[in-house]
Amino acid sequence: MSYQIKSIRYRETPRKILLQNENGPCPLLAAANALLLRGLLSLPPRCQQSGVAGIDDVVHLLADHAVSRHSSESATPFSEAREYQLNEALGLLPELQRGMDVNPKFTRGPNGMEYTRNLAAFDALGVELVHGWLLDPQDGETWDAVGNRSYNELIELVILGKEAGERVERWKELLRRKEKCLEAWEAGGSENGKRSNDDSVGTETDAKVDDAEAVLSSSLTNENNDPVENPETDEKDDPTINTPLTEEQKSALQTEIATLRSDIFSQSKLQSHSRIIHDFLTATGHQLTYHGLEQLHNHLSEDALCVFFRNNHFATLTKHDGTLYLLVTDLGYAHAPEIVWEKLDVIDGDTEYADEFFCRPKRREELMRGPTAEGDYRLALALSEGKGEEEEGKLIAAATELSLRSYHDGENGVAASSVETDPVDVDREVALAWQREEERMDHESEQLARQLQELEYSRQRARPVAAASSSKKAASSSGCVVS
Repeated sequence: MSYQIKSIRYRETPRKILLQNENGPCPLLAAANALLLRGLLSLPPRCQQSGVAGIDDVVHLLADHAVSRHSSESATPFSEAREYQLNEALGLLPELQRGMDVNPKFTRGPNGMEYTRNLAAFDALGVELVHGWLLDPQDGETWDAVGNRSYNELIELVILGKEAGERVERWKELLRRKEKCLEAWEAGGSENGKRSNDDSVGTETDAKVDDAEAVLSSSLTNENNDPVENPETDEKDDPTINTPLTEEQKSALQTEIATLRSDIFSQSKLQSHSRIIHDFLTATGHQLTYHGLEQLHNHLSEDALCVFFRNNHFATLTKHDGTLYLLVTDLGYAHAPEIVWEKLDVIDGDTEYADEFFCRPKRREELMRGPTAEGDYRLALALSEGKGEEEEGKLIAAATELSLRSYHDGENGVAASSVETDPVDVDREVALAWQREEERMDHESEQLARQLQELEYSRQRARPVAAASSSKKAASSSGCVVS
């Protein structure tokens, strides 16, 4: 895996940044760019010359920086525990190219998230990870429902709330039947508890009482000690409805009714919180809120650099003149020097780009996106790996021919102009001739570069279908997937 390099200026200083590959902007890329912009990392000359940095180059740079940083922070040698933590963090760096799990919390500020071992790598590098998926405390109902829970805990609560809703409906029906049984007993008075002297009646009553006791003892329990309804018992056949009850049975029934009411109340509350949380997660599915933007403004100091998490992606974030900006690392802007930053001032993604001076870029007829940037990246990658000598030879030969032609054309232009008698006119004609020649040279150079890049892109597209299929499968297996 490799990253194309782009040259920009940051705070009046030339810097190199890494552009994303087919796997998308991952945490390793964002952390490396933050350190490159700070000037704490410098890419090897070999990478700068080829225009491509391999994953091993990036990992080694970050590991060296982490070791150097921790060595400078402490004059005493590493303790065994600290050395173990550092080694564990360094071992995680290669994994960050494929993404990482982030479990944000919604009421704990921009850096509020469940601490995992992946975050230890950010600590070792001295790069802060922040997010803007925050809940406004003025929304008291949602604030109470969310509390200090993380994203994973909220998802679990939503699932439990759906299950609670199903239980509540069953328990309400069971409660209605029990209350009807109690009302029937109380309406019948104490006569319902008397035993008849008639043997046949007594036998029948005893049987009904036995049936009632069986229902009362089994109707409200299951393996989880939750109230449940006997699905095989119909209301018209329920012996508790028409059976005379003893005082002991009445007391047991009243206890069961009270327990059912309490359980229904607690499960209804869980269901209500679940619905509120589900609505919050759905409404903020873009993983950024205006309250979160406000908190990010308050949290970041001027010109600070950190890594911003949103929509399962990671980007380098800074604050300049009170405005938040994200570093643009899209490979499509590799040849657009006027596109460096993207404003982070809205939550719906409708924003604008900025140049290296954080100003709105001037309009340009064509941004060299798509096949041009991709072909250039592939060509640089091939050259960095010792391949593509043929392409390099063609480029050198074409450039040499263009230079010689422009040189001779320039000489002819000067000679033709020198026959003029007026020195002022001669100087003017020479200047205009050189200006036209420079414009022609720039145009032809650009056309030549584009043709070479198009050839490289066509060569990539012309690969066998089987090779393309396996490449896509490999890219998919290493994609940046974050939960």
